[in-house]
Amino acid sequence: MPGEYIGDYAITNMPVEADIHVYSKPYHDNAGLLAATLEIASRQPFVFDICDDLFSRQPNVVSYIRQMMDMAAVVTTSTHAMQDLIREETGIEAVVISDPCEFGQRPIKDISEPRVMWFGTATNIGLLKGTYINYPFEIVCQLNELTEPFLKKIPFDFTFTEWSLESMQAAFDRNNVVFIPTSPLRKKQVKSPNRVAESIRQGLSVVAGQLPAYQQFDRWITDSLDDIRQITPEAQQYVNDNFDISVIGEQWKQLFRQVLSDSTSAVATSTSMAG
Repeated sequence: MPGEYIGDYAITNMPVEADIHVYSKPYHDNAGLLAATLEIASRQPFVFDICDDLFSRQPNVVSYIRQMMDMAAVVTTSTHAMQDLIREETGIEAVVISDPCEFGQRPIKDISEPRVMWFGTATNIGLLKGTYINYPFEIVCQLNELTEPFLKKIPFDFTFTEWSLESMQAAFDRNNVVFIPTSPLRKKQVKSPNRVAESIRQGLSVVAGQLPAYQQFDRWITDSLDDIRQITPEAQQYVNDNFDISVIGEQWKQLFRQVLSDSTSAVATSTSMAG
């Protein structure tokens, strides 16, 4: 259950028939909805999936997150960096299951004439203000009050595309290089590798900043537009072996089987002790 919907289910007490519920991070700080969600979640075993550093959010959100982690049969996250942070903050050992690729594989693109796609977010578009890029350049991200002021300050020519799954796929088709910005902030350093993995799967070469989750791709990507490397079949095979939806889906299936097995064992033990 994505976080923006949890409150709706909880507040209406809508029954959701499932052996296991998976709850993800909240996208709101409504105390009533968070409390109602805690009550709903407590009724059966569940998995709590948290892939962002929310430990500096509003106190009621942080309290909710910690309670959900304590109650969960298993806590999952998408990176080892976030796993380390969860352990540091709570003492809980989360299970790492990465984000899957959402699109099918495309042929590798020639980069003799680079066409660069900036694959960032509204929160880091300001990093472009002091940059000059001498390639055809397309910015793909959300359009909101954060992005609009910075777009006016970018000192080179570019085209802008508002992000959606459809527009992102179209931008992959138009370009042959992806430029992925990163930030040294703690909350950014725990991010997943899905932007790099998805770009490689689409056949684009990748220029990306430093991020722990990106280190596994070091032999295929660079951090400078002055040194773009052609993506190789080996890189795409690595992505297929580790990030294909069938691979990630199997990891979730194994986790669910373990949770159900543990839950059944606990019930049997409890019944035996009562008898």
